[in-house]
Amino acid sequence: MGSDRDRKEGCFSYLLRFLGIKKKGIDFSVYGLRKSLLTRNEREFYKVLKIVVGDRFEVFSKVRLSDVFWVERGEGYRGALNRINPRHVDFLLCEKETMKPILGIELDDVSHLREDRVERDEFVDGLYERVGLPLLRVKTKKEYFAEDLRELIVREFRRRLRA
Repeated sequence: MGSDRDRKEGCFSYLLRFLGIKKKGIDFSVYGLRKSLLTRNEREFYKVLKIVVGDRFEVFSKVRLSDVFWVERGEGYRGALNRINPRHVDFLLCEKETMKPILGIELDDVSHLREDRVERDEFVDGLYERVGLPLLRVKTKKEYFAEDLRELIVREFRRRLRA
């Protein structure tokens, strides 16, 4: 069996490397496939979230903010776009038929207490508020329960209806 490096790269990449061919001078050996798109905590949350929403909504994970929000063209366009482009929301609920976003969900772990994260979170909160899309912040836990999560989501929608 080959080395770890051989197993991590695709067949085509392996063949190119074996033949000593580099694609357009790009070193693809620095890239690898992640074991999972989600962290363990995110996977556990996702499983419970899917139970809660059932087949009523589509659940997407790690959606770039620039795929959810648009930026008005004009002065400052590039800066505003660059501010949202590298960021993502942990989970996004969308209507099944239209794929219209209806709720963003952020899992907040201890890293959200860092000054740079607090500033980022304030920006993201303001963005969601500006467009009227609810954003639910959930503290990370070792275990999630469907009833607790259902209550948090319902409470967020009720809060929005009163506002």
